[in-house]
Amino acid sequence: MSIAAIVNPGAGGGRAAALWPAIRDKLVRAAGEIEPIFTAGPMDGERLARAAVARGARVVVAVGGDGTANEVANGFLMADGTVTASAALAVIPCGTGSDFGTSFGIDSDADAAIAAIASGRERLIDVGRAAFVDTDGQPASRLFVNIASFGLSGTIARNVNLSARSSRMPGRVKYLVATLKALASWQPMRIRLSADGRVLEREIMFAAVANCRYFGGGMMVAPEAEPDDGLLDLVIVNRTTKLYLARKIGLVYRGAHTILPEVEIIRAKRLEVEVADSAGTGTACLELDGESPGRLPCSFSLLPRALRVAM
Repeated sequence: MSIAAIVNPGAGGGRAAALWPAIRDKLVRAAGEIEPIFTAGPMDGERLARAAVARGARVVVAVGGDGTANEVANGFLMADGTVTASAALAVIPCGTGSDFGTSFGIDSDADAAIAAIASGRERLIDVGRAAFVDTDGQPASRLFVNIASFGLSGTIARNVNLSARSSRMPGRVKYLVATLKALASWQPMRIRLSADGRVLEREIMFAAVANCRYFGGGMMVAPEAEPDDGLLDLVIVNRTTKLYLARKIGLVYRGAHTILPEVEIIRAKRLEVEVADSAGTGTACLELDGESPGRLPCSFSLLPRALRVAM
């Protein structure tokens, strides 16, 4: 098995770099020789993964957080818009947010991730595609493997990413603190939504476009999402009071929030979202797999069962 490990040494505020020597030794013992490749800056993971696939790697391992997994997954995208079938994606979670693997039984346990890689088990999953406005105001698109979100959660992700280098708090604590802090100044935003052609308007606190179940450092925001069912689960938290949301936030960690009257779930193959009130454009931050690449408007679609994952 030809294995390339794309290591983000800055993930988790340097946690990935500290853990890497032990991870490397365990991975070599379990699965044989590996090719370690280190990122040096933003979007390096995508470029390095694409090069590893071109060299014939059968498994490309993202060692870091969800942002690293996102970059590596985007390296599987081919020029014709399809995802390569020649390699499988694996993750060894050790970043600020490591939610993607949680849906597959791999949380922050590197040993479990290594065992999954060594077992040779693979699964075909759907991949989301987001077309949005980037931070420079230009049209852009990226794949996402876990969850995209906007509204309050997009602002939280942006703030977490801005503070990632200066804080060594555990990811779950960091996201919870950022959530409560963002609530202090947050105002609901009005969106216009098309779900497989059905047009709706909503005034929301936040919304998650889910391929998998977890985001935000362990929040089970989409408890019924399946990564291979050909559908996106749109979980909307409609307008409510900040105090109410703060009191109910604990329910999300158990996936128990879906019974609340403010929560709405829509399943669709394609979603288009825009801000219905121009005054809210500045708060329409978009989050993709924990990263903050831009803002609304955005269209979301699926590449069904397009990516092999080794986990």
